[in-house]
Amino acid sequence: MPTSKRFRDKFKYSARLEEANRVLCEYPGRLPVVVDVPETVRYKLEYKKYLVEKNMLLSSFSFMIRRNMDVPPESSLFFMCGNTIPRFNDSMLTTYENYKGQDNFLVIEVREENTFGT
Repeated sequence: MPTSKRFRDKFKYSARLEEANRVLCEYPGRLPVVVDVPETVRYKLEYKKYLVEKNMLLSSFSFMIRRNMDVPPESSLFFMCGNTIPRFNDSMLTTYENYKGQDNFLVIEVREENTFGT
């Protein structure tokens, strides 16, 4: 079974930094966000990179990701930035400023947890 590399392992730092800076200049009202989904998560995500509006709430972004992954209501997804669960009522700009990497990308890792006894 092939292992998928995480975003920061797959691309060189200089390429990531260049791309993030280009995106930030080209789209000043949006933020570069990468969603990493490990192979241990049953649900797959077609796209990993997103340009997210600065004023969008993290809760709205998570709803969009859940919908794209086709996650049923009895499964929970946790968004992790590093080893921290960010606050879902924060704007994406606040989340970005608190958790972005040196490469200017906000990388969110999705983790899965079954709830309601399933």
